[in-house]
Amino acid sequence: MRLRHLLVVAALAAASTLSAGTAAAHEATWYTTLGARPTSGTTPLDITFSASEGTLTAPYSYTYDFGDGTAPLVTTSDTVEHVYAEPGQYDPSLTATTAAGPSAPAHVADSKIWVGSGYNPVNPVRILDTRAAIGVPGKAPLSGTTVILPVTGIGQVPATRVTSVVLNVTVTGGTRAGYLAVEPYNFGNGSSSVNWAAGQTLAGQVTVPVHDGKIMITDISLGSVHVIADLEGYFSDAHGYFNSVQESQRILDTRARIGVPTTTAVPAHGTVTVTVPPTAAQHPAAVILNVTATGSTAPGVLTAYPAGQPRPAVSHLNWAAGQTVANLMTLAAPDRKITFYNNSSGPVHLIADYNGYFSPDVTSSFRYGGAQRILDTRNATGTASTGPIPAKGDINLRFDFADSMGGRTSNGVLLHITITQPTASGVLVPYDGYWGDSLLKASLLNWTKGQTISNTVAVANTNGGNVRLHLNSSGSAHVVVDVIGYYDLFIPQQID
Repeated sequence: MRLRHLLVVAALAAASTLSAGTAAAHEATWYTTLGARPTSGTTPLDITFSASEGTLTAPYSYTYDFGDGTAPLVTTSDTVEHVYAEPGQYDPSLTATTAAGPSAPAHVADSKIWVGSGYNPVNPVRILDTRAAIGVPGKAPLSGTTVILPVTGIGQVPATRVTSVVLNVTVTGGTRAGYLAVEPYNFGNGSSSVNWAAGQTLAGQVTVPVHDGKIMITDISLGSVHVIADLEGYFSDAHGYFNSVQESQRILDTRARIGVPTTTAVPAHGTVTVTVPPTAAQHPAAVILNVTATGSTAPGVLTAYPAGQPRPAVSHLNWAAGQTVANLMTLAAPDRKITFYNNSSGPVHLIADYNGYFSPDVTSSFRYGGAQRILDTRNATGTASTGPIPAKGDINLRFDFADSMGGRTSNGVLLHITITQPTASGVLVPYDGYWGDSLLKASLLNWTKGQTISNTVAVANTNGGNVRLHLNSSGSAHVVVDVIGYYDLFIPQQID
C-alpha cells in the first residue's frame, strides 16, 4: 500500500521595511504566496515550491529556508524543489532581498508541512526474552543494564525506511520496583515505558523510533528484571496505512453483556471474539483497543489475534489473581473481528474499548513526539504548583491542534500516562471530547493504593485540542504524561 500524499497550499504574508541606509532606502509592502506540492513517489516527501511576489523591484532574490536543518537556498527562481527526508513537522519560510536589503522572513500563515509515517501490522514475533536467550546471548535478567535490539530486517519488517516499531513489552520477576526506558538506539531521555513493583508481571505497548535499525531497552531499577518484547508492527515513511483515532467506545464487557450475550467470564483456556464497530473501515488493516482484565481467580496471560487465524505465540496482557490491569493493543483486524485467548487456569472478565483504526481510506499519519513530558504533578511540570490530582479531580491537557484559521491539524495524540503514589485504588476515565462535560463509558488505566503503573493511550482530537481526563478515585494521585506522538491530518492526493 502506497502512502497518500499531501497537497499543501500555504499563504505567506510579509510586511517589511527595506532600509539599508542608502539613498535608495524606501518602504515596501508585498504579499507572497508559496505553493508546496508533491511531484511523485512516496515519502521522503519531494515538494515543488513556487513563489510569487507583488511589489518587489528587480533585481531581487529569494531565500528559501525549508525548516528541516538543511542549508537555505538563495536563488532568483520562483520555483524550487526540496526533499524532506525525515518524518516531522516543518515550518518553511521565504525571504526576499532587493538592492535596499532583505525583508523580514515570511512564515507559513495557515499551515505547516507534516511528513509522517504509515502503519504496517505484521505477524507478531518475539524478538526478546531474557529468560530464554532470545535477542540476548544468555539467560540472565537485566540489572541496571541496556539491551541493544535490532528490529529491522526481522520477519515482515523491511531492512530500510522503518521510522518506528510497535512492541508489546513485558516485565517479570523484578526483584525491586523500577521502570524500563524503551528508546531509539543512542537517543533518548530516560522516559518510562513500563513500570513495575517487585514480583509483578506487567505488559505495556510501546511505540519507539528506530535509529540505525535498532532500539535500546534499559532497566532503571536497583534490582534485576526479565524482559520480553513482541514485535507487533512498524511505521514506514515509504508505505503503510493512515489512521483515524476515535473517541473511546466500549465494545466488550463480559460483566455487562456488552459484545457478548451473557455475563459469564471468559473460561480458563477459553476465547471470546469481539466485532469492531462499523465506524472502522470495512476491512481495516489494524484497530486500536484498550483492553482490561479483571476479576481473575488465577494468574494468566491474554493473547489477541485476528479471528479465524492461528493464535500467535506472543502475549498482550498479564495479570495476577484478583488484579485489574489494562494495556493498549494495536491489532491486525482484516475482518473487524478480534479473538482474545485466556491462557490461565481460571476465568477472567475482559473489557475492551475501541479507540481507532488504520486503513487506506483515512488521512492521518503518525509523527513521533519525542516522548516529551508535558505533565508531572510531582514537580509542577505543566501545572501551576506541585501537588497530586485530588480525589475525583480532573486532568486538563491542551495541545495546539488548530492552525491559524481554526482548522484541525491533528486527528489525535498518543500519550504515555503514569499514575504514582495513589492514596486509594482508582480508574482513569476520559471525558466526552465534543463537549468535555460528561464522562465516557471507557477506562484508560487502573491502579491500586500505592501502586505505580502506566499505560499508553490513543486520544482523539474532538474538542479543539483539549484533552480532559478524570481521576475516578476516593484518593489523590500524582500523574505523569509524556507525548509519544501525533496523528497529523493531511489533505491527501492519491499518487497514481
